[in-house]
Amino acid sequence: MLRKYFIFSLLITLFPSAIAFAWSATGHGIVGDIAFRYLSPAAKAKVIYYMKGRSVHQACTWMDSVKGTREYAYLTVRHYVNVDKGATYDTTSTNNIVFELNRVMRQLGQMNSLSDSIITQYVLELFHLVGDIHQPLHCGYGIDVGGNNTRVTFLGQYTNLHSAWDYSLVQSGNVNIASCLAANKFTPSELQEIKQSTVFDWMNESMQLVDYCYYPENSNALDSNYLQTRLPIVQQQLLKAGLRLAAVLEMYFGDKSSLPLNLSSFEIQSSSNGNVLFWESAMSKHIILFLVERSEDGINFKPVGTVDNGQMDGLSSYHFVDLQEQGKVYYRLKMLFDNGSTQYSTVLKADWLNVAKNRITVSPNPATVFLTARFVAPKQRNIVIKLLGIDGKVYKVKECTLNAGNVSVTIDLDGVKKGVYLLHIEGVGVQKVLVE
Repeated sequence: MLRKYFIFSLLITLFPSAIAFAWSATGHGIVGDIAFRYLSPAAKAKVIYYMKGRSVHQACTWMDSVKGTREYAYLTVRHYVNVDKGATYDTTSTNNIVFELNRVMRQLGQMNSLSDSIITQYVLELFHLVGDIHQPLHCGYGIDVGGNNTRVTFLGQYTNLHSAWDYSLVQSGNVNIASCLAANKFTPSELQEIKQSTVFDWMNESMQLVDYCYYPENSNALDSNYLQTRLPIVQQQLLKAGLRLAAVLEMYFGDKSSLPLNLSSFEIQSSSNGNVLFWESAMSKHIILFLVERSEDGINFKPVGTVDNGQMDGLSSYHFVDLQEQGKVYYRLKMLFDNGSTQYSTVLKADWLNVAKNRITVSPNPATVFLTARFVAPKQRNIVIKLLGIDGKVYKVKECTLNAGNVSVTIDLDGVKKGVYLLHIEGVGVQKVLVE
């Protein structure tokens, strides 16, 4: 066993950066999930765009996944900072986590001069490094490489102190987003102070916790008592990291400036039978396909259908019908371009609250030769009424000039085949129609 200890210690001494990870994938994922929970819809949509199809957990662990590659070798030592006991942080250092976080945020402050690919890398770095700096031993002592050279047993299993904090505490303590959110004992003013703190504040907080990572009884056997007494620190640090990541992302992506997308408009209308997405593109000539994705939490999306682009250049209109029961649901578009690239739209949430307000009565329904739609026009205006197919096509279009109040409009169904359609009345809503 001593020989195993010697080999492990030698590996850490020779290759400290290869051993030093921070938080498990679970821990990093919790940080990202907490941040997404506190992001505004506008910021979330922009961050999703720059994640380029990655999930939150993939974004959080990207920096660990590229460790050891030549392209990102310079980032290896920027996951942590070592400050020995009694020493102060060297502000001239350019190879540590404090330097990298401050550099990334300075660069994002000049986002207009950055390419999409660079912004994506910086977003992925933020997802990971904000979590890293809140792991106390990533701001630990250089004398034992942030606990990597301190050999311990954790609940009887051989490991090192750094790994115990990266992985063992999170896994053995069953740490999850719920337990971290439950650790939120902060007052509103304390929460505001947490969000407004700086990278140096984050480092100093972690440094103050470093001694608490070592067992006070000078034993290298980390037992169940150690787990129970350190678990609240782990949960609180993950929570703080998530809150601060959200604050940073909100600062750079939470304004109302538009995404670099090729959409002129994107909206959703809910009916008693489902949701209809409408969008327009001024660059449809270069778009091969629209992939419609749906989510129940606004984070994890799955494809629910596609809309082919049969249009040429100029402003083109599209729609997608999603027949389903009422419930909390989000949508986004993934656009596939002829050069192989992809882009994401903003995220929209279905609004079921206006379904009852914008009631449309259709008769006869099922219809054969014609149908009559009755509804309340909120004001005098010109509108367009469309009969939409669930195949993405528009089968009938009628332009009307309406007076405010109760309205009745008849639509001719000549040439319309049997099937399920949705009648879309601009500015009012949609209603399911059966044609026989």
